[in-house]
Amino acid sequence: MPFDAIFLTLFFLTWCLLALLPWIALSVRRQARGAIWAFPFALVGGAAGGMLVPLLGLDNGVGVGVSMLTAPAGGALLSALAFLAWDRYTLGQRFARLGLQQPTPSPRR
Repeated sequence: MPFDAIFLTLFFLTWCLLALLPWIALSVRRQARGAIWAFPFALVGGAAGGMLVPLLGLDNGVGVGVSMLTAPAGGALLSALAFLAWDRYTLGQRFARLGLQQPTPSPRR
């Protein structure tokens, strides 16, 4: 039983790490605008993409390889959708109000 838990944990960690590769590429391309917003979506997409393959019945050695390919695909899909939502709904401006306000510099005399 503990070996099964360790095995599944390592699979989920691998799927999440593979899902971060397209997230990093998209974040660099967008100069990190909305990257923190898209980060959890990339992780969920990678885990869901990797987990979908064994749930569909491909649970042999080929299924492991296919799940390692679907994890980055799921991460890329949900990252792209999160970045699209960031741009379409101007979430950067909406979240800017929640951040720390920079003090305005006083004019020099």
